[in-house]
Amino acid sequence: DTKKNNEGELIVILFEYCNLACQFCTQDHSSVVGMDTVMEKVESVKNALNVLKARGKTKTTINLMGGELFADEVDDRLFDDYLSLIRSITDYGTEIAMPVKIMIATNMVWTRTDRVKKLLDSSGVKINASYDPAGRFNKESLEIFYSRVTEFKDYISHIGVVMTKPNIKKFMSEQAPYFEYLYNNFTIVFDNYT
Repeated sequence: DTKKNNEGELIVILFEYCNLACQFCTQDHSSVVGMDTVMEKVESVKNALNVLKARGKTKTTINLMGGELFADEVDDRLFDDYLSLIRSITDYGTEIAMPVKIMIATNMVWTRTDRVKKLLDSSGVKINASYDPAGRFNKESLEIFYSRVTEFKDYISHIGVVMTKPNIKKFMSEQAPYFEYLYNNFTIVFDNYT
């Protein structure tokens, strides 16, 4: 079948702790479960890569997510775990001849930028930034989002938007702050929420 996609995709949720409380999200934003077991995810990811390879996939995108992995409240030591996790997964992909592209999903609402830049520079991963004009930001967090997006422009793979009814209404009424900037500077990925 010539239309068969040869790329696999994995979503790895490291923990649910988040600094925002988006209206459409069902995660336990205050939970720290998983923060102390980031490296324990390696074996599950390796197993999933083996399954994808057996199914004929020749490359894989892995999305690391939370919660918010870069939240200011997250301990600096977790960034070492992120880097070790990324290197372990990438090395294993090389070992089994399965190229792996890793991305980190983020709401971009954080101020401790040095540690994020260090991680991204050390690992070579890109980020996918989440933007939703309804139900995600207050005025202050929207300003932080915009500041981070402009500062981290070269690190961003794409901007993801969840197509909820309130978001669609905001777009239709042209009430989506900064969207023109985002649209003109990044690939925008619209996704549904199930």
